[in-house]
Amino acid sequence: MAKVRIFSTKSSVESMGLQNYFKNNNLHHEVIDKTDSSYASVFGDIEFYVNESDEDKAQKLLEGYFES
Repeated sequence: MAKVRIFSTKSSVESMGLQNYFKNNNLHHEVIDKTDSSYASVFGDIEFYVNESDEDKAQKLLEGYFES
């Protein structure tokens, strides 16, 4: 099944919070950390991917996460 990127961030703290939120809401997701550890997250992003079929659910969860 195809994966779609739904979010990216430079913050590892934000990434961990969002991972916990998705886990608590039973959303299967994958995280790819493309940051360069030598430069303390100046270069690259932490990217979140979900199955294409879960994209709508993920977008609604993202809205709820950032509204609270």
